[in-house]
Amino acid sequence: STSGEILDRPYAWIFTTGASLPSGSMSGQTTMNGNPANGAVVALFEELFEDDVFYLGIATPSYTIDYIPDGTYFPVSVMDSNGDGIVDPSGGDALGLYDSNGDGQPDPIQILSGNAVNGIDINLVQPVAKTAQTNRNAMEQSAQAWASDAVLVALNSDQIAPDGQSFAWSFAFYAPSMEKYQEFFTFADAIITETDEDDRDFGTLALPGNWIDSDVAVSAAEANGGSDFRTDFDDAEVYSSLDYFRLYHENEGDDGDQNSATSRFRT
Repeated sequence: STSGEILDRPYAWIFTTGASLPSGSMSGQTTMNGNPANGAVVALFEELFEDDVFYLGIATPSYTIDYIPDGTYFPVSVMDSNGDGIVDPSGGDALGLYDSNGDGQPDPIQILSGNAVNGIDINLVQPVAKTAQTNRNAMEQSAQAWASDAVLVALNSDQIAPDGQSFAWSFAFYAPSMEKYQEFFTFADAIITETDEDDRDFGTLALPGNWIDSDVAVSAAEANGGSDFRTDFDDAEVYSSLDYFRLYHENEGDDGDQNSATSRFRT
């Protein structure tokens, strides 16, 4: 505090380099399993889970976020259930995405100058880790709503447990009719459409429909050296992917030019 005492909760210090502060605001409540989610943090993202957080509110369980610039935002709420200062779903912490119609997909809100958007209520849940196949049908339905000829060409997870389950999976689809890619990201039961990934090269061939689930794949890896490796390196992380990968070769010619070749294989 200004007097040097420790505050019992964070205090937001608002300032602007412009002529005036923005005048939009948003308010609502947070709950968890039907109970007030006191202490949850509500944040606004221009793009979900990217580094573009705008303004925060602390729920008691009601919250209000003032001084929001004009724009379209995704409200997200998180709660450090264990009080360890880290939001980690594997430790029982909670997450909530604003879903006004209950279809499992996060909904954006629009903020305009001088307008107060009320009733943005968010229910938090403790996410459950799942295998890659668990949400496959839902991913394909979302992809085919984007493009009727969309085919799955890659999937991955950055952090997967030794039992083959993960809190988050990314499914990449390719639409031959549009010659475009689109990624669909699932966190627990929420389905999030990623931005168009034209700059990514996933390949265009559909993955075989009978690909084995992640728990089977990781179990095989564990039995064939993975478990021993993790024992020797206890900070090792397990990653999962299923796609085409490129074998990249580069050599320097006599004239100094760089020559490269790319081959593609099925994993």
